[in-house]
Parts: sequence; structure tokens; C-alpha cells
Amino acid sequence: MPSKNFSFRSSLRRAAFGTAKTLLNVSSSTAAERKFYNILIRRLRGKPKQIQALAWHAEERGDLILALQAWSSLTTEAARKRQVPVTKVFGKIAALETRMRRRVAFYTPEQALTFPEVPQVALIEEKFADQARPSDRILQMERAALDEFWASVDEMSERAQSRLRKAYAALASHRNRAGRQHIACSALQPVLARWKDYQTSYPLLYKGVLKSLQEALNTTGSDLEESWKLVDDWWGFFAIRQDYIQEAALEQIWRLSLRTANNLQKQGHVDACERVLQPAFEFWEDNAAALVILARVSETREEWRQATDRWQLYAAIMNPVSTKSGTIIAENAEERARKAKFARTALRTARANLALKCHMAGKYREFRELAVRIVESLPDQRLLKYDPLFLDVARLYVQDALREDGVFTVPEVQKAGKLRRVVLCLDILKVSDVHTHSRVIFTMCRNLLRFDPDLHMHIVITNERFTVTTPVVSPSFNPTRDTEIEERARNALGHLYGNRFHLHLNHESGLEGVVHCCKQILSLDPDLVLYGGGHRGLFSNESRLVRHALYDLVPAAFFYIQANNEVDRKFDMVIARGPHAIEGDAGQAAIRVRPYPTIVEEVLSQDQSVVDPSKAASKIIVSAITGVRMDVRLSEMSETEASGFFSILDRVPGAVWHFIGARDVSAILKANQSLARRVETGQIKLHTSMPFDAFTALVSNAALFLHLPGFTGGSGGAAVARRGAIPILTFNHSDVSGRQPPETVFEVDNIAGYADMAVRLLLDRDQWVRIAQRQIAHTEWIRETSVQGFHACLLEAAQLGQNRLTAIVGANSEAETANMHQ
Repeated sequence: MPSKNFSFRSSLRRAAFGTAKTLLNVSSSTAAERKFYNILIRRLRGKPKQIQALAWHAEERGDLILALQAWSSLTTEAARKRQVPVTKVFGKIAALETRMRRRVAFYTPEQALTFPEVPQVALIEEKFADQARPSDRILQMERAALDEFWASVDEMSERAQSRLRKAYAALASHRNRAGRQHIACSALQPVLARWKDYQTSYPLLYKGVLKSLQEALNTTGSDLEESWKLVDDWWGFFAIRQDYIQEAALEQIWRLSLRTANNLQKQGHVDACERVLQPAFEFWEDNAAALVILARVSETREEWRQATDRWQLYAAIMNPVSTKSGTIIAENAEERARKAKFARTALRTARANLALKCHMAGKYREFRELAVRIVESLPDQRLLKYDPLFLDVARLYVQDALREDGVFTVPEVQKAGKLRRVVLCLDILKVSDVHTHSRVIFTMCRNLLRFDPDLHMHIVITNERFTVTTPVVSPSFNPTRDTEIEERARNALGHLYGNRFHLHLNHESGLEGVVHCCKQILSLDPDLVLYGGGHRGLFSNESRLVRHALYDLVPAAFFYIQANNEVDRKFDMVIARGPHAIEGDAGQAAIRVRPYPTIVEEVLSQDQSVVDPSKAASKIIVSAITGVRMDVRLSEMSETEASGFFSILDRVPGAVWHFIGARDVSAILKANQSLARRVETGQIKLHTSMPFDAFTALVSNAALFLHLPGFTGGSGGAAVARRGAIPILTFNHSDVSGRQPPETVFEVDNIAGYADMAVRLLLDRDQWVRIAQRQIAHTEWIRETSVQGFHACLLEAAQLGQNRLTAIVGANSEAETANMHQ
């Protein structure tokens, strides 16, 4: 912007006229004004910089006519002498003409320029609130100047007209981004009226129209009727001009409809969303993308039947394989398959909500059909266990079936202080050389039965993962291993097997298989159902569906098989064997930390190795875990963690750390460069799974057993170290922590303290001996107290559950009595 000082303005006058007359201050009401403007601009011809300065001054004073004429005179001067950027010249012309045209139309509507076919933009008073009303004389002159301007446009070269069109488009684009859609739409009106083939203007105008609508919808008190009129006018205009619009512009218009509709749906303007998309469907045959938005609209309205139909149609359209006339695979098969999978996922959710709605409305036959279709379409059992929506649908199906069979009744309250029957439920029971689950479960049952001679225990393997179509199956818990499971149970329980201990292996599939399993559990008339929970990933072994189905009928308690399982509110008690975190919302459930009764026999105490200080001199460190967990933990270890843990090796010369249980050693080395460097120097050794005898020999003669954070499981390896009197260090959120004395258990963020303790044990023989002895004493304490303590937890959980069920029965009775009196 040129300077406003007096000396500059004086020099401008002298340059134009060789005089100091104050011609810039000529009154705008005089008849000589128009002539003066022309004389002034002609005198400055050949001096683009001075004409530009004149234009700036005129615009600053609000003299739009002089400013427009000055900039217009530069259309050829700027191009020829290049002293003023051409884009600036045409940009200023577009901005000034639009401003002048809007002002004339607002203050004197009868003199407004009209553009046939093109949507008319409403001129809102608040948009002119900060402007003073020009005199009638000025408005008349501005109207005449507009006519002269557009007459001069006809005389411009095609190149100049092209630049002018682009200037209007640039102005509209800038104003759209700035949220000033009223100006953007106004700027494009003359362009669309004069140049029907100018493709850029069509999507720009539509964008301004849609932005005006969104602004009105999100602004309290806005005139929505006027905004919708502009939208309707646009589509009327589009129908007239459709033959002029090329494919690229049509694609932009369609994408604008989709993007706007999607935003409106997210903002909750579902009616507006549908109204925006409705006319678009009349002009585009390939409108599959809109189905996604419309399905979301149906979901927002909770119109689940319509949402189901829309998602199902979209999934069918996106199917990459067609079999209409032979098998045909689409060219973009991978992308279509991804979209089809997305649609099927959303379809399951919509069907689940529709199923719940049908159940509430008493449409049980349709509910059952939907429930079966949902469950059978699940890609793996994790969704059934951990998605509350699908779990709720399956639960209602099972409970309805139990009601139909007449077994959905709360058992009679049992005498307090006595346990008769406990059912221990597991989805699957892992059986392999490395998994300790079956050994732990059978040992717990044996020790509890020996402690309480009146107790009967039933293990029910529910196999509820076979409810879904494609459960994950692993050799470690394959149904074909039933015979091996039974043999292990017989070996562990001895004469108790078939007497006070019973093993029930269920293999029925589908939801009816779960119903059968629940009926079997209820037929045992248990005082308590104890649910075991392990890893919550692919191999989660908690019978979560069974528990949710039976929670209103029998007391329920939970015990961790692995520490990272997640609990919910449908428990009377949660029993943890160590100080690990309780993940999930346990609600009103009692939380008890109690070692599990797995080490009771005197023979185990006799098998304990004596403390041998010479083992510390080996400086061998062992960490062990099976499955993919070792690979994941070491590959994802951060530099900070690696530096903290591996500092042990730097501070203890000669120390060697063995990691046992890796699956893909090369992948681990590639992902963890810090570890790879230490493997090269011999400080670290990575092993795949080892034979148990070789593993026992290594661990029993090591100096230290370290259990790292993030290692779920690991109790089997730690037990070997414990029997060998090898000090163990672990973290509190782990399965190993439940068997360790407190001073060997660290907070997960205390890596430095953990490493310091490891170094002290490796370098200080007395400390090493002290911790080894503390472990033995702690194990002996668990052996002497764990059975009684765990039994007390079961008894308390049964009583808590009975109290809960009694309260439910009482509340139902009161409700029935109240209904009878009404």
C-alpha cells in the first residue's frame, strides 16, 4: 500500500499535471468527476507504478469507481511493461467489481445486475453493517461504471479474458477458505453467466453454496430457508448446465456432496445430510460411496433396519468377485475387498443393534435369526468375548433359550459357611510341553479337595470359541487332545478323579452349544462358578459368554491364569495371585490378592535345592517366555529400556544374558539394533524353545532369573528357578510377582532400581544368598497358607453371590406384588 504522507500525494499530482492543484479532492457529486477520472488516467498512461498508486489511494478513500478504472487501465500496461504483476491487476479488478456490484445490489436492488440461470445470492444486512451507505449519486455512478466495465470486457483479448476468469475463480477460492462464501458466490455469478465452458467455476460455486449451508446450520438464528433456497437454485442451475460440465468438474461436484454430507452427519445434521445427497443421486449412477454416509445417518437415528439394508447393499457392491457369468475378479480387487470387509464389520454392528431392538419389542423370532447370523459372521472369537454389543446379543440368546427350557431360575439359598460344589469354567485348557495351565488347574483342584473333604469340584471346558464360524485353533488346546487332558487329570488327582473331581469337555458348536453347556453347569447345582482367565488375545481362555449368561443365576468369581486379562462388572469377586494391576471395571466385585494353592505337598519342599553361592559366579542371566511374546517384547523394546536393562551387562564384566523362547531370532535382531550389537559381542544369546531337561539344567545353574515387564505368563520358568534356589527379579504387573517376596518385585517404571538390584546380586555374594533364602521362606509360607486362604476366598465369593441373588429375588417379588395391587 502506498504511503499516505502529503509529499507523496503532491508529487503524484505534479507528475500527472505539473501542478499542485488538489484534483484528488474533487467532490464526487460534481458533473466533472467522470471526465476528471478519464483525464487523470490518460495523463498517467505509460506509468504503471503511478497508476497503481492512484488506484490504491482511490480504494483507500472508498472511491471504487476510480480504483476500478485505474486497475482496468493496467490490463495492457502491466502485461507490456511488467512493472506491475498481471495477477495482482486482474485480482484487484475482480475484487473491486464484486464489491461494487454487491453494494449496488444491496442498497438499490432495482439497479442490480442480473445473471440469467445463475443462482442469486442473498444479500444479508449484517454483511454490510460496517459500511456507510453511499449517496444515491454514487450508487448511480457505480451502476454505470459496472455497465462500462462489462462492455469493456467484451473488447478484451481472449488472453485477458482468461486471466480475468482465473482472477474471479481465485477470489472465490480464497473467500471460500476464509469462510466468506457470500462473496465467493457473488464473484462467480458473472463468470458463470458469460463463460459457460469455464469448468473451474462450477465446483467453486457449489462449494460456496454448501459452505453457506453449513455455516447457517451451525449458527443460531441463521436463515436456513434462504440457505436451502440457494442449494435448490444450484441444482436447478446444474440441471440446465449439465451438458457444459466436463467429467473432472462433475467428479469434484460429487466429491463435494459426499464430503459435505459426511461432515453434516458427523455434526448431527442428519436431515440436512440426506437432503444434500438426495439430488446428487439423480445425476450420478455410481453412488456407492454415498451409501456409507446414508448408513451412518441411519445409525445416528438408530434406524437399525435401514442401516442394515444400506450396509448390506454396500458390501454387495464392493464385493471384488462376481459370478454372474463366470468368476470375475475386479481390477481393483484389493481395494474393493478392503471396503467390503469394512462394510461387513459395520453390518454386524448394525445387525446387533437391530437384534437388541427386536428383543426389546418382543420380536424374538427375528432376534434369534439375527443373533445367529451375527455370531456366525465373526472373524474370530475375540470379538464375541470383548465386544460388549455382540456379547450382549449372544447372552440374550442363551438366556432366552434357558427360559424356554425352564432352567433359568435362581437356586435356593444355601447354608452359609459351607461349600458343596464349585464349578471351574474355562473356554479352553492348554496342553503342551511349555504351557503350565493344565498342571496349575489340576493341582489347585487336588489341594482344595484335600483341604475340604466335603467339597466337590467340576472342571467344565466350555469351548465357547466354537460358537463362531472361524475360531482360532492351536495344537496346544486342540479338541483332539481330550485323551491327553483326561490322562493328565487322572495323574494329578489320583483317586479323587471321578469321585469328588469331575472333568466335562464340551465340543458342541454354535450358540446352542453354549446353551447346552450352561444347562450342564446349572444341573450341577454349584455354590460358585469360578472362571479362570488367561491371555486376552487369540488364546484367551475365559468363558466370558457363559459367565454373562449365568451371572443372574449363580455366584461368580474370577481368578487370573495370566495377569493381563481384563475384568468387568459381572463378578462377585476377583482373585489375583500377586500385586498386579486389575484391568477393567470390576464394579462392586470384591478384590482379593491371594497366592494360588499350587505348592502344598511336603515333597515339593523336599525338592527344593539348597542355596549354593557358587552359582552366582557363573554370571549367567536367564529370561524365558513362550509363544510370540518374547519376539514382540524384544522387538518393541525402546532405546531407553534397552539402555536400562542391558546396563547390567556393562556393569558386571563377564555376564551373559540368555533369552529363551524366541520364534524368529533374525527378525528380533533386525528390529532391536541395541540387542543385535550385544549378540555379536557374546553378551546376549537368543534361543528358541529348549527341551525341558536342557532348560532346567541351564536355569538351575544360572546366577539370576529376570522376568521383564510385558512378559505375560512365565510362571513355569520362574518355578524352575525357584526350585533351583536362583534369585528372581520381576515387576509387579506380572504373573511371576505373586510368588515372590516384595523386595524382588518392582514398579514397571523403575527399570533403574531393577537393574541396580540385579547388579548387586551378581556382585555381592551375601546379597545373593539372602534373596535366595528369602525366596525359599516365601515359598514355604505360601505352601502353608495358600490353600486355606484361597478356600476362604471361594467361600466369601459364594456368600457375596448369594446375597446378590437374594436381593434380586426380593426386588422381583416386590415388583410382582406391586403389579398385582395396581
